[in-house]
Amino acid sequence: MSIEQVFIIRDEILNVIDSEDLRADLNCEIAKIIAPVDDGKIAVSLKREIIELISSIEMIKIRFLRGEVRAKDLHREIDFSLHQFRMRYQNFNYQDDPIFNAYF
Repeated sequence: MSIEQVFIIRDEILNVIDSEDLRADLNCEIAKIIAPVDDGKIAVSLKREIIELISSIEMIKIRFLRGEVRAKDLHREIDFSLHQFRMRYQNFNYQDDPIFNAYF
């Protein structure tokens, strides 16, 4: 997976973009997408954190679509989210993570 793949907006996300409870619906859609690759070997807390990371990236892209984030800031904000996650989970490599790759 390349960083460019992170910028793709999935149809499932576009379907919930106008939801009244966007964060909850977004997390639900993300959980559905990654469910087929969840073999139960990843700790529930880490899986929840990865879903939150994906959700934060999707929220940045939604803000971009709404005109709240400039194009030149889109990459910076997503990179910052990934960097913050790597600071908390130093062994995490989004390029090798099966859940992250299943989504992106």
